[in-house]
Amino acid sequence: MNTYNFFKMNQKQQFWYAKVMIAIVLADENVDPAEKHYLELIARLFAGSDLLTQLTQMTRNEATIDLEPPVEFTQEMARAIIQDCVDVSIADHEFHEEERKLIGHLGKLLQLPWKEVEEEIIRGQYQLAHIFNFHERELAS
Repeated sequence: MNTYNFFKMNQKQQFWYAKVMIAIVLADENVDPAEKHYLELIARLFAGSDLLTQLTQMTRNEATIDLEPPVEFTQEMARAIIQDCVDVSIADHEFHEEERKLIGHLGKLLQLPWKEVEEEIIRGQYQLAHIFNFHERELAS
């Protein structure tokens, strides 16, 4: 979750963005410690807000996460959101099919061309490949 992008949004957009980040973290049904960081960041960003209760319920799967965007985002912001989703998805050093499907769905909701969404997914896969290659070289040394 990119706080720079977060603070460029209005309150409705921020809430939607937080819901998206929660949905990405929960997509593989396992919250890795690296992903827990994002949930803690969301809690800090919404501390003192009535919206925090709703977001907390979502993290406990007590509420359905509605991912329909409340308002339109600029194409630039939509791309940034998809980039953030990919980054959160690979934080646990895995890129699950459920996460990729959700990113594709979000790309449609944000009205991004499929090619741009696909390029971001490929970027995430490429980053993971580099991480694993680096670790393999370290272990071989």
